[in-house]
Amino acid sequence: MKKILLLGDSIRMGYDQYVRERMANVAEVYFPNLNCTYTTAFLRSLHSWTDALKLYEADAVHFNAGLWDTLRIYGDDTLLRPETYADNLERIAERIHFLFPDAKVIFATSTPVQEDGYIEGFETRYNRDIEAFNKIACDVLPKHGVLINDLYELMRDVPADYHSDQSHFYTAAATERLGCQVTHVLCQALGIDESNLVLPDAAKYHCPTKGIPDKDAYRQQGHIYVQI
Repeated sequence: MKKILLLGDSIRMGYDQYVRERMANVAEVYFPNLNCTYTTAFLRSLHSWTDALKLYEADAVHFNAGLWDTLRIYGDDTLLRPETYADNLERIAERIHFLFPDAKVIFATSTPVQEDGYIEGFETRYNRDIEAFNKIACDVLPKHGVLINDLYELMRDVPADYHSDQSHFYTAAATERLGCQVTHVLCQALGIDESNLVLPDAAKYHCPTKGIPDKDAYRQQGHIYVQI
């Protein structure tokens, strides 16, 4: 059976179990039980995550990183400058190729957010930033042999009830949409016959209250925001 490694932030954590179940007949799917957060965290901990998983060879590595890097706090710029994001992605691609020289490497673009769910002037994400960072990834990574899985475009026009909060898609319909797209891209990359895939019951992945919108999680105290 093929060995597949999934890495990424909380968007990945919404579909990883679904992908594992969907590919149960054709692949062993691995992922860390943690949020991989920033691209800088990838550079620091990628080798540690794979060592903890006891995964020393893989047929495919599918990863995403960008939503944390685009966060703006108290009106500041994005946490990572665009040029730093580009450099980090190149180094991540090189690190993945070093750890898994025979693997197909796939990058998933960061998904869109509901901007009105954030607190303006506190912790904010803008789709214009996400689109700009996704473009950087699409410009940089193919030069390193990385395939692109455009999850941003996949989720751009989904109904509002696909969202569980302003950032996440922990609903049955969204999990199925994301999970099926990820497995489709993996199967194409690895030459897997999709007729051998399982169709999971998406209802068991429906967790619409798992995320809490910032406007419900924080209140203003003087000139700062504090957790409720």
